[in-house]
Amino acid sequence: MRYLIVEDDFSDVTLTKLRLKRIGYEVTVVYPEDAIRENKDAKPAIIQLDGLEGRCFGLHQQMKQDNPDARYILFSSRSELYGKAAKAGMEVFDKSRGDNDLCEYVKNFIER
Repeated sequence: MRYLIVEDDFSDVTLTKLRLKRIGYEVTVVYPEDAIRENKDAKPAIIQLDGLEGRCFGLHQQMKQDNPDARYILFSSRSELYGKAAKAGMEVFDKSRGDNDLCEYVKNFIER
């Protein structure tokens, strides 16, 4: 299953990428400016968006047009973004919980 991580700081997701690969995901990490193209080309099943100082919402709207069936996760420690993300139909994961918890969270919501 393809998993796309959109992040402006790759050091934030290095371990996440490795852990997701270990549980069977084909993981690609891209900068925000490459996300639209990668989404169109690869059609990932899961897209993890960093908060990007609130810019994630415009990016989410654009990506959803090309890939409406994907599951979208906001991966941020900025709690002020959570309500808006939930209203936009995104899963919300508090980045401060760590990537081990994220892998469990992803497995659980895929099973739902």
